[in-house]
Amino acid sequence: TIPQIFYLKEENEALKKQVAELLQYKQNLLEYQRENTDLRSLLGFKDKNLQYDLEAAEVIARDTGNWFNVILIDKGEKQALKKDMAVITNEGLVGCIISTTANTSKVMLITDERSSISAMLQRTRDNGIVKGSIDTAPRGYLKMDFLSQDANLVKGDIVISSGLGGLVPKGIVIGEVVETKKESYELMQYAIIKPAVDFLKLERVFVIKGEKEANQ
Repeated sequence: TIPQIFYLKEENEALKKQVAELLQYKQNLLEYQRENTDLRSLLGFKDKNLQYDLEAAEVIARDTGNWFNVILIDKGEKQALKKDMAVITNEGLVGCIISTTANTSKVMLITDERSSISAMLQRTRDNGIVKGSIDTAPRGYLKMDFLSQDANLVKGDIVISSGLGGLVPKGIVIGEVVETKKESYELMQYAIIKPAVDFLKLERVFVIKGEKEANQ
């Protein structure tokens, strides 16, 4: 009958609405579970790095002009963040703060062509400078320059910050060697480095505000 048809149609629409609400609930639950896992991981990382005074922050924007190289985080001068402070994740080095406001900070990633970090090979302790994606390094990779000709480089070597220059503390993982090459004049060699951090999936970071006092 016609009344039954209208009733079934209304019931059908109500069921569709319920299904849509349940799907949204499921998506929210999955997102909360993922966020919970991320936060637990970051908390564990912070506990393991008690020598640093760390400030947790979230990525809230990327530079629309060249988004791969600059991010904006939701902490700033109110949290005592300052220019040149190093930014990290549990994976490794992200970059350094280049400017701040009361509630935000702009971070230049290590893949930016303006970036220059004093670094060394963890295995051999050979020193060099890690620069952003320019010239011979593919986009998203890094170039480690000024390695001596006799430096013992192999694929898979881990590159860490050397602490020279004072901006980035010593021992922060930068990435791993994927290729080695001699400079044209043969007096130096360089390496192509794959960053440890996946910048395309960057959501949460830590800012190193300084090293804690030994008695803290």
